[in-house]
Amino acid sequence: MIAARPDDGLHKAGLARKVAAFPYVFWSSGGDLKLFDMRLTEEFASFLGQNDPDGKNSITNSEIVARVLRDIISKTHTNSQLAEENIWKLSFSERKALIAKWAKEIDHKAVARNIIDIHFKHQEAVRQVKATRQSTELRCLEKQKVIGMTTTACASNWDLLRQLDLEVVICEEAGEVMEAHTLCTLFPSIKHAIFIGDPLQLR
Repeated sequence: MIAARPDDGLHKAGLARKVAAFPYVFWSSGGDLKLFDMRLTEEFASFLGQNDPDGKNSITNSEIVARVLRDIISKTHTNSQLAEENIWKLSFSERKALIAKWAKEIDHKAVARNIIDIHFKHQEAVRQVKATRQSTELRCLEKQKVIGMTTTACASNWDLLRQLDLEVVICEEAGEVMEAHTLCTLFPSIKHAIFIGDPLQLR
């Protein structure tokens, strides 16, 4: 058995997880190691003829998938040879019993704690990435004399725009904008707000 690490280039929905999980799925269903290479290739054959849709990468998606499949095949065979007891030689009933034994040994509370810990670490990483990106955008916007955007973009970037200490805001087509959308343009630093729009202009 192996815990394959999917290549970073595999961003197709669910593909990376399916590739990494295939050895266990095949083994747990009673699969024979002699047929592993063929079944793995058949399972993901549809991805082997696909190229990068944007044409931006010199390495095609097909080459990436083929490389990952070769890596999984190599590690599966290597690990089965290195293991003291080759679990691929177990019968289907023996495999089911072993899976049941593994299931009983799982510490569900520990798993739950790990998941929660990973979640908070991920949230912190997302926050740091957002702060770094916001800092870069802030430096760029500080050099501009005029910043144009929709009221929706203004609302979603309110924390960033608030740091610019903007003093003048001009809202065009204000007669067609809902009040809640106009309020998001009124930063604490605003000294002059100009709202342009005719409520009778459109039917």
